[in-house]
Amino acid sequence: MGKDIKVLIVEDEKAIAFDLKFIIESLNFTVCGIAGNYEDAIRQAISSEPDLALVDIHLKGKKSGIEAAKTFRENFDLPVIFLTSSTDADTLNQAIETEPFAYLVKPVRKEDLFMNIGLAMANHEKSRKLRSQLENISSAMDTLDTPLFIIGADKKINYINKCAEQLSGYSNLDLKGKNTDELIKLPGGNSLDAIFKEETSALMSFPEHTLLKSKNHGDLKIKGNISTFTDQEGNSSGYLLTLEKQNITNPKNALQQDKDATFLSDEYFFIKDKGQMYRVNLSDINYIEALGDYIIVHTDNKRFTTLMTMKKLEQTLPSDKFARVHRSFIIAVDKIKIINSNDMDVYIKEKRIPIGETYKQELLRKIKVL
Repeated sequence: MGKDIKVLIVEDEKAIAFDLKFIIESLNFTVCGIAGNYEDAIRQAISSEPDLALVDIHLKGKKSGIEAAKTFRENFDLPVIFLTSSTDADTLNQAIETEPFAYLVKPVRKEDLFMNIGLAMANHEKSRKLRSQLENISSAMDTLDTPLFIIGADKKINYINKCAEQLSGYSNLDLKGKNTDELIKLPGGNSLDAIFKEETSALMSFPEHTLLKSKNHGDLKIKGNISTFTDQEGNSSGYLLTLEKQNITNPKNALQQDKDATFLSDEYFFIKDKGQMYRVNLSDINYIEALGDYIIVHTDNKRFTTLMTMKKLEQTLPSDKFARVHRSFIIAVDKIKIINSNDMDVYIKEKRIPIGETYKQELLRKIKVL
């Protein structure tokens, strides 16, 4: 750990920023930039590609350091250490929501900064490896025709596969962190918590007349099973829900699926968004994102949302111009700015898009590498 770690300082007080620069360089790290506001911080993150950011929570300008940290996390996968002279509970709670790796009160001690930079980089690397492993698992789960829900020990939804997205009408992002009872209703108004409390590794079945709150179909009658994950001590660490839809047909919804579908030519397609038909040139597309049964087409100037599966659109798009890089993303190959093959991600504009292990080799075949 040393010069190879590049640190971006985001601090609007110049004297403090230069003191931090001196401390960081004395610890044998590299300072790749100093930014005094949100906009400058984002520009420098793009140009200098730091490994870590020290961010003052209270920046001057319209956007705070908390908003900068959120952008770093969502678009750059950049670990953040917060700096602040304030210790009030409201500020701390807002900062925690951005998942920083540390929270240091100014003036910062050299020893504390050294220790927290080291911990942040180590934990960030562990997090990246875990995300890669989870991506491989989720890619495998997405190939299954059975709706699967992974529930944490806190009874909240951690992950659903593609088949579960299609059944429920919700995306994995829509449901992540939601209480299971918000989605599944047991007969008699009973809570799933009663089943979870049985603390058994045996397979348990849902009672009759269990319903799934589907976004597109209303309440669906389902059947399925619950199995329990246990840790080394035999305690419950989570649950796997396997669902099966029972005789659900909805001609109206099927008609809507066809009605809202995109119509593609060699150079453009028309997409229905909020009752209007828009022409979208293929050359204007940056990337396409899946959200349940919907897709979002991202261009420089607008986002278009329509009811269509990612698989259907992927089969229609020209394979030499577009690449599937993740279960939830298709990208325009000529819009790629950076590919981090080791970290398994690409950047288009300011957007970080993960690369699934199963899609990596196909993407590399579509680009020229000197």
